[in-house]
Amino acid sequence: MRLIKMIIITSFFFTVFHLSGQEVDYNKKNNEVRIDGVYSFKIIKHGCGFEPDCYFDIYDKDEVKVLKIVYKSFKSPVEISQSNPEGIVRYSQFIFLETEKIAEIGAVWMKEKKIAAYIAKNSLFKNGKLDEATVHEFVLMKATPYSDRIKF
Repeated sequence: MRLIKMIIITSFFFTVFHLSGQEVDYNKKNNEVRIDGVYSFKIIKHGCGFEPDCYFDIYDKDEVKVLKIVYKSFKSPVEISQSNPEGIVRYSQFIFLETEKIAEIGAVWMKEKKIAAYIAKNSLFKNGKLDEATVHEFVLMKATPYSDRIKF
């Protein structure tokens, strides 16, 4: 029975991801991201190892830096639990440089391929440039729920 459930779940996820139609390829040698075979943007990783800072610069097809994704964290007494005794909250902050708009998500990835897939899934780029309408909607939907909770 457990095997059957696993097969059904795997088939479901394969179908969902296959039907999405977007193939996202990240080339580690030149940092380029291709969506369905078309060059869309470039990701440059900074830190994310032993350094305290971890962020990614995103460039459009004209090599203009348009987005910075910064990993942040803070301690919250509300989040203290047996599995999180220090109450650490980690999140990613998307800073759209031209408009100075900010959005935050609860996911934290250290791999460029995961970031590329998330950007593609949310259709933030169109024809190698940020899609301003999609960015506007993304910022409205995601808002800044994490930095709004930080007490100074």
